[in-house]
Amino acid sequence: MNMEWIDSLEPLPWRTGLITATYSACQHHCQQNASQSIPAPGRFDVVAGRGQGILRLPGNEMYRDLVCMNKRIYARCHKHDKRKVSKGIVDAIRELGGRFLECNEQSQTYHDIGDKKALRKTSQALREGLRTIRLQIYSDLAAGRPQTELEAELLGSFNAPLPAERYFEYSIRMLQSLNNA
Repeated sequence: MNMEWIDSLEPLPWRTGLITATYSACQHHCQQNASQSIPAPGRFDVVAGRGQGILRLPGNEMYRDLVCMNKRIYARCHKHDKRKVSKGIVDAIRELGGRFLECNEQSQTYHDIGDKKALRKTSQALREGLRTIRLQIYSDLAAGRPQTELEAELLGSFNAPLPAERYFEYSIRMLQSLNNA
């Protein structure tokens, strides 16, 4: 996915760089804008729904890429950390200025679905195809193929759950790698 357009954006007023905003600032921004009526989705917005029109939106493409990059982590992480992986993705999208939107058919406007629905949507997306991902992981381990550097760093210890901020930082790094690709 070509993401050169990210470089041309002006910084949002609530952030000075992609990774410099704090974890709580992201949540605060989301709460401020949750009740607004939105005429059209922006380039980082994720729109809930089905169909080719929805799938081709730039924000939805970026979201699917980010979910795909997190699936191996999700498959391998501690049971209590799975929700944190989802939250890291949601917060990373919001950090970039994106929102999770739903279309109101009557008014033909969009509204933010909030974090609870966004987390459900993201958790479901992470679970899709998980069996295939696990088989690939087992195959890689059996063949002696090393995990990626970021996976090794993030999953260094399977015994202890990690703080949610670590998954947020990981998702931000993945967004940056999409930008540099």
